[in-house]
Amino acid sequence: MSEGKQPFTEYATKAQRGRDASRWGWIAAGILAVLLVVSLLLWASVVGRLRGLESLQTKLDDVNASLASAQGENQKAKDQIAALQSKVADLEQDKDTAAQMAKGSKMRCAPTLNPRMSPSPVCKASSREHPRPRHV
Repeated sequence: MSEGKQPFTEYATKAQRGRDASRWGWIAAGILAVLLVVSLLLWASVVGRLRGLESLQTKLDDVNASLASAQGENQKAKDQIAALQSKVADLEQDKDTAAQMAKGSKMRCAPTLNPRMSPSPVCKASSREHPRPRHV
C-alpha cells in the first residue's frame, strides 16, 4: 500500500483535522461574542452620556435664560440708582441754595446800630409773617 492512502488511519486523521477546525471555530465564535458584549456595553455607555449631555444642555439653556433676566433686572436697578442719585444731588443743591438764601435774608434783616434806619422791605415782610414775641 501506498503511504498517501492508508485506509485504516485515514478516518483517524480526518477526525483529528476536524477537531482542530471546530476548535478554532469555537475560539473565533467566543472572541466574537466577547467583542459583541464589549461593544454593546460601550454603546450603552455612550447613549447614557448623550442623554446626560442633553439634560445638561436643557439645564444650561434654563440657566442662561435666568441669567439674562437677572442681568435685565440688574440694569433696571442700576438705572434706578443713578436716577435716585441724581435726584439726591438736585435736592442737596436745592438745600444749599435755600440755606444761602435764608442766610442772606437774615443778614439783610439784621438789626442796625442806627435807630433812624428802617429795615428793608424784605425784613418787614418776614417780620409780619413771623412776629417776634415781646418781652414785658
